Amino acid sequence: MFFDTAKATLPVHISVENDIEVDINGNCQLLTLLFVGDDDEPIETRLPLDGVISNLTDYYREVRANEHGYMQLYAIANEFEKAVDELRDIASQLEDHSLYDDRQLDIFEDNDE
Repeated sequence: MFFDTAKATLPVHISVENDIEVDINGNCQLLTLLFVGDDDEPIETRLPLDGVISNLTDYYREVRANEHGYMQLYAIANEFEKAVDELRDIASQLEDHSLYDDRQLDIFEDNDE
């Protein structure tokens, strides 16, 4: 017997947080945390960055008949390049600040003797 299917709408509040992590083995992963409703415990998904890049390049290789595929890859690469520069600048600032704090701590420890 065949029944017509019915559609239902379920309004669900979901908060999404994204992060990038590198594990101890140097594997870079895209981390997504999904918070459903008011739940404090997220649903976690991890995707290896190299897998995402591989899928992306495979997709645009298949679409290469469309001349705009390579332009999209250049645009994405450009955005990554800007992100690299920003991450390195901030890491350098944090490193400098950390080294300064360590020197200050050494000075205070020397004075306590």
